[in-house]
Amino acid sequence: MNEKYRVVVALDKSAMRGLDYRSDGIPITLVIAKSFDNKREAAQGLSRVGRFGDTCKRVQFKDTPLIDVKAHTTYKMKLFKFIEAMQKKPVQMKQILVKEIVVPEQRVTVVVSKYHSTKLG
Repeated sequence: MNEKYRVVVALDKSAMRGLDYRSDGIPITLVIAKSFDNKREAAQGLSRVGRFGDTCKRVQFKDTPLIDVKAHTTYKMKLFKFIEAMQKKPVQMKQILVKEIVVPEQRVTVVVSKYHSTKLG
């Protein structure tokens, strides 16, 4: 490949924040190989690339859901416990059914198998 490209590998979620992912005109691809813990984290993670009009792609493995359901439930429980502790009245939780999680305007461009080699770019 004779084109310039930029590769950033984040092995820890904390690396998703605080780094400058601007590509300065060089196309950049975000590969999602691990689920996010909640929708807020997913929205922030997906917006790491493509800011300021940069050319980008977002790739997600087929067997990797965007949101980890178990981690998301744990996150919600901790959040409710915090809110409950901060209020005088207890917070009542209600079960809701979510069929699909959509992060507007920040969609995964390509879905690939972990074991399938694909030329990106």
